[in-house]
Amino acid sequence: MGLSEAQRQCERINREHGRSRGNRFCVRTPWPEPEPEPEPEESEPEQAPKLEQEHASEPEPEQEALELESTLSPSFAAQLLTVIVTTSPTTSNPCTRLTAAVMRSLGLVEGLLVCPKVIVCDGYVCAAKCNYKKGRITDGDVEAYQQYVQNLRGLIETDTAFVNAKLIQLEKRHGFAFAVRRALDVVTTRFVMVVQHDRLITRPFDLRSVLHAFDADPSRGRSDQIDMCTRHGRPSVKYIAFQTRQTVGGAHQARVRSRANGRHVVFPPPLTVSLTAPQGTGTEAGAGQRQPAVVLLEPLAFWYDSTHCCEAAHYREFIFQETLRREEGLADDDSTRTRLRLGDFVEDTVGHQLLDAVKAARGFEEAHEPYGTYLWNDGVDEVHVRHIDGRKYLSPEQREERGYSTHGQTKFEQYASAAN
Repeated sequence: MGLSEAQRQCERINREHGRSRGNRFCVRTPWPEPEPEPEPEESEPEQAPKLEQEHASEPEPEQEALELESTLSPSFAAQLLTVIVTTSPTTSNPCTRLTAAVMRSLGLVEGLLVCPKVIVCDGYVCAAKCNYKKGRITDGDVEAYQQYVQNLRGLIETDTAFVNAKLIQLEKRHGFAFAVRRALDVVTTRFVMVVQHDRLITRPFDLRSVLHAFDADPSRGRSDQIDMCTRHGRPSVKYIAFQTRQTVGGAHQARVRSRANGRHVVFPPPLTVSLTAPQGTGTEAGAGQRQPAVVLLEPLAFWYDSTHCCEAAHYREFIFQETLRREEGLADDDSTRTRLRLGDFVEDTVGHQLLDAVKAARGFEEAHEPYGTYLWNDGVDEVHVRHIDGRKYLSPEQREERGYSTHGQTKFEQYASAAN
């Protein structure tokens, strides 16, 4: 089936039936133009834009639908999504080259660069020996990290890749999970994209369709445009990861089955997403590339901390729910839910909790449904996000200064050049 034919089919199904059939959901392409609003009888004074709010309340489902209906401008994502970037001490401090390249790589995805951004600089623990994963640095590294944070503040003022960014510096060591939780305190959008400081986007994806995929649940009042069905009910999409080496080309399914202790894990069929519009990035890396008309949402039996989109409410009300209940003295001691602690990674706790639930359950869907984790698979066996180990990265100047080989271009320099 050709690309244009697939789009016409989605149009016809939506137009004639108001919903799609079978194991797919369709988004109208292009989106319908909003009906003109009647002229108001009396002019109302314009309201000043709302300032940033702490612990913003979640919008009602009706408001969510209206938000998505009105997102037709190039800056549509800025109204719906906040990018959370987590960073912490590394051996390359005070150099900002790695983090700046990650921020610039957001420009490969249309609408992402102008989104509000929250950069969370984690705290640290002084120790005799460095252990960057645990946030431990020596007294001699403290000054370099503090200068790194100051350099980031300078980039927020001068670098266009840091537009709409604010920086939060944590006084104490929080770890990845609680750094995300701290960022959520100032997030007012419905969605977040969580990005680690050493994960570069190297291939574009259709962000507009990604955000619409979260409305696959008809209970949100969107059944007129999107309908997702399986033989076991209607799954709810709450988390969408992008392809990495751990997930591309069926790597995730193979990894899960290898850890199933002899149990046969049956993955449900992927869900089919019709793209809202052809992708165009306006960059050398993305210009002229013909994007597929449909992509697959593959169920994931794991929660990856690598770059992903998620509803902010899912983080607050599901990932951190048990932690909050225990802090308030409301949780039961025998609760089976994972409690996140300072220093934890979400994938090391919640990720393995999901994996264990899938392995133990009689049916994949029952164990998977509360987590709602899916992989964005556009049929191209090439990653969207690449990991550059921030704990080992050194800039070319730092490598030369320390007497390391600087011959040729490192993989990071290649990826960073493509993102610029």
